[in-house]
Amino acid sequence: MTIDPTKTETIGYFGDSFCSDSIHEQSYCNILARRMGVKEVTHWGVGGTSIWYMFERFMLLRESDTLPDNIVIVYTDPDRIYHPDVLLPAWAMGEQSQNDLERACDSYMKHLDFPKINLVKYKACVEWFDQNVIRTLPSRYRVVQAFSFNTYGVTITGSPVLDYNFMPLYQQNMDKGISNDLLPNHLTAEQNAKVADDLHRLISLPKHS
Repeated sequence: MTIDPTKTETIGYFGDSFCSDSIHEQSYCNILARRMGVKEVTHWGVGGTSIWYMFERFMLLRESDTLPDNIVIVYTDPDRIYHPDVLLPAWAMGEQSQNDLERACDSYMKHLDFPKINLVKYKACVEWFDQNVIRTLPSRYRVVQAFSFNTYGVTITGSPVLDYNFMPLYQQNMDKGISNDLLPNHLTAEQNAKVADDLHRLISLPKHS
């Protein structure tokens, strides 16, 4: 999405539905992009995807030297299942499976999925990614990281990190009965504005050494 064609810098969002809204002007993604005066938003989060999907996409961009100048990473839930092309959301496990892939997913969840192991892998891989990928990016990149649901005991040292998670904000909105159609990134206009303010402050901080 083009923000200001007279500018040169870019911004990209990597994560789940908490950073996927490219449509609403009230989305913190668009607010932050305009506030930073970038040329364009190059990437958006993809709803329902796992951290593995985000890692894969990010690493391909790093290898091709096409990462955006400003990077916002939002880590999702550790129990989400990876597939490169098809969304396999955990919330749909109780629904009737329609094809071989969905039935295979059901079988995997029943017999081979272990939340305690998911958490160990999640924590190890997020911390590895932060320390060995984010921390080693050239200084021209500005990065801020955040968590959708919980930090799960993860320690972030490679960049500034948002000190609250998104899901409690969304839970407040659900408790009030606010339709998700009225919630860019699952957040109210006021929440989106605050997130944009906080991310702008953090992404403008000096890069961690």
